[in-house]
Order: sequence, then structure tokens, then C-alpha cells
Amino acid sequence: VPGGLDALRARLLETMQAARPLLQVRLPLGDGRLLAELHRTAEVVAQRHEDDALILEVRCDERAIGRLRRAGAGITVLQGTLPAEPRKTERPVIV
Repeated sequence: VPGGLDALRARLLETMQAARPLLQVRLPLGDGRLLAELHRTAEVVAQRHEDDALILEVRCDERAIGRLRRAGAGITVLQGTLPAEPRKTERPVIV
């Protein structure tokens, strides 16, 4: 391996982080359920209170991002790219 194990570790970390963007997530202070889920399923990098909201910096996968979107959390991309929102397709109406 050119560069040895350190180079391999750095490359693996870079690849993993590219798949899990760094996000700033804004939650209402009272949303303990979503906060607990984030701590279980994401890498919480930082957490602070601001007025009536909890601001977190997290790295999470596409599924967690989808749950955050559905819950109405405010999401700002700090590093990386956010996966596109799934398209809503119209179902044919059968009469």
C-alpha cells in the first residue's frame, strides 16, 4: 500500500465522511425522541442550545436525513452534499 496504513486509514475516513455529510440540525428543545434517535444513529460532533432550539452538528446517513426531513428538522449542510429528496410520484386513480 503506497503511504502505508496511515494513508489507507485517511482514505477510508475520507470515503466514509463523503457518504455521511456534516450537517447542522436544528430541533425544538422538547423533541427528546428525535434527539435520542440522533445520538443512537448518527455521529453527534457538537451540541448547543440557542433560544428555544437545540443545534447539533452531526454526520448521518441518508436514512437518518430522511427521518430528519420528515420530522421537520432544520438542516444545513456544513460539509459534503445532501442526498436529493425523493421524488413524489402521482399514483394513477383507478375508477
